[in-house]
Amino acid sequence: MSTLRGRAGLGAGLKRRIKGPIRIAWWIFCFAFLLKSAGGMSPSAIPVFLSDDHAETFAWMTREFPLDEAHALLLVDAHADSSAVNHSDALRQALRRVSTLEERASRVSAWRRSGRIQAFNWIETLMPRPIDQVLWLAGTALAEARLESLTREAVGHLDARLEFEARASGALAERWQVGDLQSLENWRPPDLPIIVSIDLDFFHGLKPDDAGAAFDQIWAFAMGLPRLAGVSFSISRPWLSDDQEAGRLLVMALDAVLALDNRRFTFVQDEPGRPDDSLKAAEYGERKVPVPRFDWAGAGRAVRSRLQQAAMSAEHGETPQFELRLDDAVPSVDEVWRVEAGKSVVVRLLRHGHGAPAPPPRARWFLLEPGSPAIDLLPEAGLGKAFSKNEMGRAVWNRRIFLGESEDGAWALPLAGKGEDVGTWRVQAQVEVGGEWVWTPALELRRQQGQGFRRALSGQFRSPYAFGIGLVRRGELTGPDLGWGYDCANFLIAAWREHGVWMPWSDPAGLRKQLATIGENFRPADRPPLADLDVEEGLVIDFGPHVAAVWEDRPPRGTLGPEDLAVHHLGGFPEVIGMDRLTAGRGPFALRKRKQSAATRIWFGGDVVLDEREPDLRGIRQAAGDIMVVNLEGVGVRDATALPGRYRFVFPARHLSKLKEAGLAAVSLANNHALDAGLPGLLECLAEAGIADLGVAGIAGREPVVLSRDKPKIVLLAASLFEEAGEDGMIRTLPRDRAEIEQQLRELQRARAALVIMLHGGDEYSPHVNAAQRQWARWCVDRGANLVVFSHPHVVQPLESYRGRPVAFSLGNLVYPPELQGADSGAWLCVDFAADGNLVRTALIPIEQK
Repeated sequence: MSTLRGRAGLGAGLKRRIKGPIRIAWWIFCFAFLLKSAGGMSPSAIPVFLSDDHAETFAWMTREFPLDEAHALLLVDAHADSSAVNHSDALRQALRRVSTLEERASRVSAWRRSGRIQAFNWIETLMPRPIDQVLWLAGTALAEARLESLTREAVGHLDARLEFEARASGALAERWQVGDLQSLENWRPPDLPIIVSIDLDFFHGLKPDDAGAAFDQIWAFAMGLPRLAGVSFSISRPWLSDDQEAGRLLVMALDAVLALDNRRFTFVQDEPGRPDDSLKAAEYGERKVPVPRFDWAGAGRAVRSRLQQAAMSAEHGETPQFELRLDDAVPSVDEVWRVEAGKSVVVRLLRHGHGAPAPPPRARWFLLEPGSPAIDLLPEAGLGKAFSKNEMGRAVWNRRIFLGESEDGAWALPLAGKGEDVGTWRVQAQVEVGGEWVWTPALELRRQQGQGFRRALSGQFRSPYAFGIGLVRRGELTGPDLGWGYDCANFLIAAWREHGVWMPWSDPAGLRKQLATIGENFRPADRPPLADLDVEEGLVIDFGPHVAAVWEDRPPRGTLGPEDLAVHHLGGFPEVIGMDRLTAGRGPFALRKRKQSAATRIWFGGDVVLDEREPDLRGIRQAAGDIMVVNLEGVGVRDATALPGRYRFVFPARHLSKLKEAGLAAVSLANNHALDAGLPGLLECLAEAGIADLGVAGIAGREPVVLSRDKPKIVLLAASLFEEAGEDGMIRTLPRDRAEIEQQLRELQRARAALVIMLHGGDEYSPHVNAAQRQWARWCVDRGANLVVFSHPHVVQPLESYRGRPVAFSLGNLVYPPELQGADSGAWLCVDFAADGNLVRTALIPIEQK
């Protein structure tokens, strides 16, 4: 028995002996242990491999899978590939008797170059380990007699050399089955990791629609396998009619790969000149023509673009030619488009990086629907099935639903009026380019309703249940931030994080540690009291292994009873459910809410622009008593004169002391007006700010400003997105100073400081956030910022969140000469830090009327 099978058997035995509440406790303990022991590691993505020659799958398997752990192989192929290999035991031993993986790869390459391993004999050396069993899917619809004939032929080849060459494992015939597409659904996969290997010659000769239907059936079956270990594709060009058929089948396969979100894709092009002793090669030899190979150099744009998209990571890859946008909307900082439920939605095709619509090409429009309502990302744990009504696969995949075709580069999505007005939709288009269809990146749309916590929950509807999602990591993104789905606890945590309250991804036990208990051991008949504010901010119904939240307090209001509504995510799509149904069959529950105890409060104001007149600082005194920080547009000098120009902001240095007296702790000078009095004026301003004991952020080479030295230690950095602000090297700018800022952030993170970054950028007097603001906000959070605050637009822009960290895109104006545009537009950002440096509350508060 292999190690993996041993673990599975032990878990199954324990679960059979553990009953009732003890069993529930066992699940909680096991999942908590997995979360702790994983140490932030992600469940592995599904490896996907593509090559010209099926023999390359042999090399891939020796690299990808433990050789002494048993797997099952689902072989989709027009040919058995089961020919015996000379001295196969010697090859098996040679695979294992290596000191490094590189040495093994070198041996396999040598076998491929010499022709010992070819497309017709690559399977036998991998049996009985790592391939313990094979199901050969030999055709779409085969008569019983044909299946029997193919079985005899396959196992005959597999064991052909046993009469004169002993094999340590003996005969392999009992490990080999043959089936067709009609019998696939009746196959009961063994309790082993399963590798799916698809040779595209399986679809040779089928009409395109028939090939597509057969492939879709196979792919859906593969994606639903609970222990899917990997997928390989082979083109096998010699068995196909021509490059046109090969390209069509390759596009079909790559389209499916692109709809698999948790893939890790590898492509290997076969080396020319390798021996080919196949019967098909002999046929070409008799005709005195070369054996055809797929012409990668001549592959069309459809193939090339898909290969590039399949191989690119979440953050890298070739810039797409087209992108999708919504009319009358802008994306949030996480590039998700959030719109009000009930609003009509028009998706428009743009050339990437252009603000204007592309010349209207032909476009096909698709919805990406979750391929499965439930996913188990920790299949080895054996715990996920306990939280789902059905068996769960580990593939995060999508079905493409064709909507229609347009000639004007736009499509109105038919979302309203179907009883599914809220939730997540993903849209994708194919664009006709040079006679071929090329995919755009997908656009994610969330339709939301209500306010606060429940509004965020509504945008998460229609997402799959993904057991173990909290452990997933890809690049800087973790957990549900990847858009793969939620489980019961992270469904709630994601809603809080969308509103700038950082919580780590967790299971119910971990979430419980972050909540305050209102009461425990409730049953519906107890009718515990409800407070409207608690419901709006997130009131958790805790059953132990499962958590839900109060959705609606129905009459009689003020208590939680069977008539009220809850919302939860368990084993399928999120649902709003009556408390009577939710509590049926479950034990007593507790009511809990988020802890909001704050250690430090800081107020961030918008732009402060001063002139020679005495400043009106009543707006600043609104936040008196707490730490206050603002963006200071301009410089204070001792010999200030009247403004020589409308946009030259210079003011008397004595105003700096007035700002300090009003309560300001620090200002950012990382802006496009810091040099309005030249370098001498900036240096004089810095000296005067030092005299006034006013902290200044955004100056290159200086230590960050410490806003609080107690727990938590909070530090402030600042940078401008305008290049001219840093012409003399004094003012920090991005991207020029990114290396220095990254280094400081790393050092501050090691010191466990809470990091605040103020950035100066955006479009003046626009309520909309631009792409540069979103890009640099993500950059800051990805490098450890707890909070990002922008200035410059002079009007209030949205308060959003990225990965649970608040981003205030503009706070407008705090102090401003009344004659200048936008003088009356401003708000405070009030932020509460907990003792661990995480934010427990963020709020935009209008500046009191002057």
